[in-house]
Amino acid sequence: MLASSSNALLEEASAFFNLGKLFLEANKRLLVKLEEGKTPYTVARQWDANRQERPFACLRAPTPLKTMSGQVEYSLNSAGIIYDTGLVSVSPDRPFDLHIGEQPGLVTYKSIITAEFPERKNLPFTHSLEYSVENQSGKSVFLEIAIPVSYGVNHRAEYHFTKVPDERPGNRMIWKYTLAPGEKAALQFSYDAEMKDDPSYRQFDYSEGGR
Repeated sequence: MLASSSNALLEEASAFFNLGKLFLEANKRLLVKLEEGKTPYTVARQWDANRQERPFACLRAPTPLKTMSGQVEYSLNSAGIIYDTGLVSVSPDRPFDLHIGEQPGLVTYKSIITAEFPERKNLPFTHSLEYSVENQSGKSVFLEIAIPVSYGVNHRAEYHFTKVPDERPGNRMIWKYTLAPGEKAALQFSYDAEMKDDPSYRQFDYSEGGR
């Protein structure tokens, strides 16, 4: 789909492309290269702890393009071979991540223990959560642990951290670690809530006492 550069809704856009007069043959596809750029990248490990068994690795790079797009298809090539394809958002003000698979050598653990305090009328339950990742890969790794935020329905949940999150984008909390070989990241926090079985932290294999 092509949008006209004279569209009033696009007045604040940072980039326009004048494609001129295009000749489209019947039953043919026309590809037009709008932008091209090079960018350095680093390898990051991410653990979406509420949904995944173990961390995955991704290539993280600043966006070299000026055009913003909510969702584009990418193709990751290595030595001329297509290594991975998928969808990613493109925005000049933030980096993009290309997933390259699960990360071996990182051992994970998590648990949730719930205690009840009937005397607290609005927030009678305290959930204590524990997460840990041990680096058994033999090399230093950069790791992010992402955990969802529970807001509550009638009463807002109250969090208590031993280590505050490094970032809180949207409805997630992110902690960042650089782990040397054999080093372990230990993350613990608790929160007071109105619900005993909070769906925010029951989506993936938690158990009292850990697993």
